[in-house]
Amino acid sequence: MKTINFAFAAGCILALAATNSTVAQNISLASMHSAKQQAISLDNSSKMSNADGNAKVEINTRAKKQFTKEFSGVINENWAKSGDGYTAAFRTDNKRTTVYYDRKGNWQGTLSGYTEDKLLAEVKDIVMHEFRNYTITYVDEILTTQSEGVTTYVVHLENARSIKLIRYKDGEMNVWEEYSKQ
Repeated sequence: MKTINFAFAAGCILALAATNSTVAQNISLASMHSAKQQAISLDNSSKMSNADGNAKVEINTRAKKQFTKEFSGVINENWAKSGDGYTAAFRTDNKRTTVYYDRKGNWQGTLSGYTEDKLLAEVKDIVMHEFRNYTITYVDEILTTQSEGVTTYVVHLENARSIKLIRYKDGEMNVWEEYSKQ
């Protein structure tokens, strides 16, 4: 039951982020995630092989160059293309990250997900002070072009009776979503 509730909450976070202007900030995370569905060619592109070595994805050379500069230690990233642009997804140190680029290869946002042990101590302390009877089950870290360099954290909390998604950004915290366990 916990797995179903967690999966539901995780799915909701992506759908809600796409409609919330504070977190998504003019970038549709849902459409960014749909980028993983298909690969198509562009004029200003270079072919890259996915980590599985099977599919060839045409990616914008500017996106690839920016990715390589920002994430120099990453190997085996998976690139995908959608109507909205490109994504590069990878996993390092038990942290999954998806980087989003527009059609021209400009960075649009980064979504990282990880467990409690990777959460900044400052954010963890503030959240746990307010929600002492909860356990952190997962964290989404969101940074977009519109966030002016300020990261938004969506902290997934759970106890015996409920699941809460807490949004923390720039010193402000609020309950974003709450689900009752029955």
